[in-house]
Amino acid sequence: MSKESDVLLTVADAVCDIDDSLQDENSTRFDAKMDPELQKLLVAMQCLEIIRALFEHIQMPPRSDPSFHCLLQRFIAPCVQNKNALLRQTGVHCLGLACYVDKNLSIENLNIFLHTFQSEESDGKKLVLQIVFDFVMVHGIDIIDSNTLIYIIKHALEFEDPEILTLAAEGASKLLIMKFITDEEILEALLVLYFHPQTATQHRLRQCLSCFLPMYALSSVENQAHLANIVVSAFSTLTISYEEENQGLPPADIAAQIIEWTDYRRIVRLENNKGDESHSIASNHGRVAVLLLECMIQEPDVQKEGIKMLNMLFVDDKILADERKRILKLVGDIEPMIIIDPTSLKGLKRFRDKVQDSKEKIKAEDSEDSE
Repeated sequence: MSKESDVLLTVADAVCDIDDSLQDENSTRFDAKMDPELQKLLVAMQCLEIIRALFEHIQMPPRSDPSFHCLLQRFIAPCVQNKNALLRQTGVHCLGLACYVDKNLSIENLNIFLHTFQSEESDGKKLVLQIVFDFVMVHGIDIIDSNTLIYIIKHALEFEDPEILTLAAEGASKLLIMKFITDEEILEALLVLYFHPQTATQHRLRQCLSCFLPMYALSSVENQAHLANIVVSAFSTLTISYEEENQGLPPADIAAQIIEWTDYRRIVRLENNKGDESHSIASNHGRVAVLLLECMIQEPDVQKEGIKMLNMLFVDDKILADERKRILKLVGDIEPMIIIDPTSLKGLKRFRDKVQDSKEKIKAEDSEDSE
């Protein structure tokens, strides 16, 4: 018998003895004047605290171990369904600890954790978030359906509770970095949270995202492309919020940071100087320009700050020909819309000239190559 089996047996005997004494009318362990229901609650909590302390230290409890099975079935399972919130959450915590060391047990009980996340108050949701993210890190992404995981993260990111937001952001950041998930809506939510004035005092959240966003964007061509797809939508949300509330970072400062994170020249190179070649290198700023111009047509309130952002973009021969053509078409569509704003109109023309100059430069280079 292993040392852990010995410990499991000892603890199981101890908590069973505590529980049995509750049924013994001659026992002197409890106050006879105490309310019986309160007594049951206190005994259950005492047993769970002992079990939790045990499960926090064991490494490989055998699934077939009768002591392990006894603790699960006699103490943890009933408490998970108890009406008392504290007892229920402690039971869920113990079940989560048991699942950390048993993948099959995690799969079997996953629905319990999902139900807890949906039905419990904030403390229960925080607990389940920690458990689910730990499951994925310990057992792998196949432990849970990806759509279910994405639903949990998105739902958590909608809460105003700073702790829930932080736990969700920390977990989502890890999963995105490891490419366990690639959901762009989650990525956009994290980007908005990082810059939004409402999270200015949430230092743990901001610290997490200040590390995650540049690491994510500049470590992979694929990651940077995902970011480029959502930065305009996030920028629009933040700009409109700034215009309405006049709080937070000015849109121009946000744009400058976004431009840096989506610049293909900033992607980290490996020692062989080849960098990430899993995808062909192309300028994401062409994609950003198209999305920004389309946004400016739909959201006139973004036009002024959007034009400033356009002129921060790096325009070179890496922009795809189709994107270049689309950019010039959209510039022509927007020009009549800002005719009453000379400063913005001048900025738009300056951007158009930059795109056209790069187009002419490409033609000249192609002509030289053909000679």
